[in-house]
Amino acid sequence: MFFQKHSTLLLGTFLLGISILIAYFPVNDATFIIDDEGFYIEDPIMSKPDGLKQIWLNPLETNGMWSYVPISRTTFWIERQIWGLNFSVTHWINVFFHFINSLLLWRLLHYLKIRGAWLIGMGFALHPIQVQSVAWIAERRNVVAGVFFILSLWGYFHFEKKQKMSWYFITLGLFLCALLSKSATIMLPPVFVICRFWLRSTWSRRDFLRLLPFFATAFAMGLIRIWFENRSFGAGNQELTLGFLEKLVLGGQIPFFYLSKIVVPNPLIFIYPKWNPDLSQFSVYLPLFSLLLLVSLLLRKYRQWSREISVGLGIYAVLIFPVMGFFHIAWHKFSFVSDHWAYLPSIPLLILLVQGFIVLFNQFNLIKNFPIRPSTVLWLILFIGMLFLTQSQVSIYKNEKSLWLATAADDPNSWEAHADLGKIFFDEQQFDLALKHADRSVSITQEHTTANVYNTRGNAYAGLLQYDLALQDYNRTLALKPNHSAAYNNRGNVHFELNQYDQALQDYNRALAVNPKIKIATEPYTNPDLIYYNRGRVLLKLKQYQAALDDFNQSLAINPDVPDAYYRRGEVFFILKKFQRALQDYTRTLDLNPNHVNAYFNRGTTFFRLGNFQKALDDFNKVIELHPENIDSYNVRGLIYIKQMEYAKALEDFAKAIALNPKNPASFQNRANLYLLMKQYTPALEDLNQAIQINPEQSNLYNQRGTLQMIVFKNQHSACKDWSQACTKGDCKNILKARQKGDCPGQ
Repeated sequence: MFFQKHSTLLLGTFLLGISILIAYFPVNDATFIIDDEGFYIEDPIMSKPDGLKQIWLNPLETNGMWSYVPISRTTFWIERQIWGLNFSVTHWINVFFHFINSLLLWRLLHYLKIRGAWLIGMGFALHPIQVQSVAWIAERRNVVAGVFFILSLWGYFHFEKKQKMSWYFITLGLFLCALLSKSATIMLPPVFVICRFWLRSTWSRRDFLRLLPFFATAFAMGLIRIWFENRSFGAGNQELTLGFLEKLVLGGQIPFFYLSKIVVPNPLIFIYPKWNPDLSQFSVYLPLFSLLLLVSLLLRKYRQWSREISVGLGIYAVLIFPVMGFFHIAWHKFSFVSDHWAYLPSIPLLILLVQGFIVLFNQFNLIKNFPIRPSTVLWLILFIGMLFLTQSQVSIYKNEKSLWLATAADDPNSWEAHADLGKIFFDEQQFDLALKHADRSVSITQEHTTANVYNTRGNAYAGLLQYDLALQDYNRTLALKPNHSAAYNNRGNVHFELNQYDQALQDYNRALAVNPKIKIATEPYTNPDLIYYNRGRVLLKLKQYQAALDDFNQSLAINPDVPDAYYRRGEVFFILKKFQRALQDYTRTLDLNPNHVNAYFNRGTTFFRLGNFQKALDDFNKVIELHPENIDSYNVRGLIYIKQMEYAKALEDFAKAIALNPKNPASFQNRANLYLLMKQYTPALEDLNQAIQINPEQSNLYNQRGTLQMIVFKNQHSACKDWSQACTKGDCKNILKARQKGDCPGQ
């Protein structure tokens, strides 16, 4: 009975759901893109049990500090507590909210008896311009706010119909939830005003008073948003400042831009080219004049026009107003338009567009002898086309690399795309491609972004071992932005590779001096735990062991999940002969990175020093398993086999080390020592001869060969000659003893 009564609702819901599922299925394999890391992935608040309290009561301590959106961030926190960090789950939750919005929009329009309500809901669900809001993790704010936005509208219409105060307060509460999900919903009260005119043209004083709390709440949230934005980016940031005339010109262009993308969603670009209108050209003012004319006609003739057209255009104008260029928005650094700003403003345009298609498609129903209604076929073609366009657009958001490659393909002059591709290819160690994109970004970048781009190109040069060019770019970065701690850190890394440890230390000190004391940072900053780690490496090289230990401790206090920090601290403990502490750190390194070859090597060496030969052997077996061409591992394992008196295995390891590198004197010396233990003196002598031929400056080789010549082969002349040679290399103990005994007279 239930299914029969609600068959239309159930079928419509199913079709909406399955269409969205197919269109957005590529998010199943998606990871993260720009802003997702700082806003959600690496924000420590998300994994803390008391994170919910901090999200609501202490928002400045979270990474979402540029806006106060506690409801949206609460959904992230709840998700993290249940599923942990799971990209697939995160994306599907975004998709679920989008499905709820599409369903609510359909049911609201059905409640209002608007023709084609389900078609409008499907259009909203499948329109490609919505992809940025749904497939971008950081835009969870849009889809969550959409739920409360549509419910607020529904509540308002229900209140106007029933005139019950309970619905008034429910609507006010839903509006507050919308604001706490995304502050852009502050334009909902003016939408209520337009809807009120649509329902009834007469107003009373009480009607105005009822809307005052909504406007007051919106005004307060607007002030909060401005405060957060200014605190994060600076109210006087010249990079984002526009003149009054420029704002007017943009205000005329932007509404028509989004209208064009709703009608023809191609191309859709993650970052659109930034407009730089030439104010001396009359043509740039045409969109503004057209907009003013349209507004004038709307105000004068709204009673004569179709009510849907008047209301639809009015609501669109209200919703799009905050992003028309009149207000300070950080994204303007990249572009004056963005798809995610059209998520809610697209609703009135889609309503009007679908109404137009209904009229147009119904004309085809006049065709006779057609097996099904032609309009049905046309709607199917339209929605299937939108589905595949959306699915294709979703695939672009799979990861940062696919996103920026698509952006660069659509806009070859996107400095941001090329700059980020430079970083991505650098991380992939494709340094040639990193340099190519960084060079391209430098050639087209705007002045205010040049510092970061030079830093990226410097990294590419460093990856190619072109250290002089890397230093030049880091110097350019710091000349433009003296507080660019990432450039100080990167320049320090180059000095470290060049063994210029004092200069590296100076750069790391400067990086820490200008860097925020937070775990998460972006250019021009870098994570302080990394800087402490790098400075610790330099102090270790400078043999300032306690200072190095302090820096590694500080690095791990900020970020306790970095394996190399434990590894380096283990090295310090080993040097300080705190072997048990060294073992703990090497073990922790391997817990975090089970394939850390050097940690196995050092832990094996530590076990060897402590006389635990079996555990040492296990570690060196692992090193050789992971890195079969590690010569030192064969040499040390050979020494372990000697301790275990497994001489045949030791010989095999030394032979393997020699085969891998016939120019390594240590391998020959180790095998010579083994031959001496086995009393095979002739091959021992041959190996010592070979070791000396490879490294004629090593005094202990001469001393060892001289002793062998004297004791075993009774070759006094050769022995004295070797000891004398060792003395010229700085070790005279053997020759002095021989002279005292009279064994080497005249030597």
